[in-house]
Amino acid sequence: MVHCPICGSENGSFATVCVSCKGFLRAKIENLDLFATVWMIVESPSAAFLKIVLSKHKNYVVLLSALFGIAVTYEFFWFMRWGNSSVNLFSLLAGGLVAGPFVGIIFLGAISLFLVQIGPKSVWKNTLAVVAYAGTPVIFSLVFIFPVEIAVFGGYFFGSNPPPVVLDPVAYYTLRTISALVGLWAVFLVGLAISVLKELPIRRGVLYSLIMFAGIVGSLVAIRSF
Repeated sequence: MVHCPICGSENGSFATVCVSCKGFLRAKIENLDLFATVWMIVESPSAAFLKIVLSKHKNYVVLLSALFGIAVTYEFFWFMRWGNSSVNLFSLLAGGLVAGPFVGIIFLGAISLFLVQIGPKSVWKNTLAVVAYAGTPVIFSLVFIFPVEIAVFGGYFFGSNPPPVVLDPVAYYTLRTISALVGLWAVFLVGLAISVLKELPIRRGVLYSLIMFAGIVGSLVAIRSF
């Protein structure tokens, strides 16, 4: 809750104008600066997610969703070992670039719809915005880690004949460990975003995020087993 400095009335956490005296509770935020917001997520994620919720325009959400989708699509190719088929490296990379944006927008949109329904109600637009920005660590992985994996392993990164770990065990385990840690960071940020958005304890928001992540991983394992 936010207390009005003028009349002392209680207002909702995301209010900008007092419900009683109509006094301003905080400065209005019209637009989000991409790099400033991303850096704020690194330094003070809770404050960053509050800023995203309060912003009138949810700038760059589509771009972030698209980049997130490309990263997730490449991880899906790696997990499914699609490099074992007759598909060459160029086709896999091109396929990720073409399909990834649609995957990201649909995937994050669906997750946001799910999150709107659990716990206290939230606005879908705000939910999508905080989830998209919470996925920035995955985008970091796409930009800085994935190119190194391709440079070191080439098309073998997506296959198991031979598996990339055989080619360079140290590089493989190092890069995959970094990717896993980045993924866990994103899961934590989603949980933190949920806690800010729905005004929940952090541990509860993180629990929601972990359950959702476990469900996604379980579904992928089931798909791969067929």
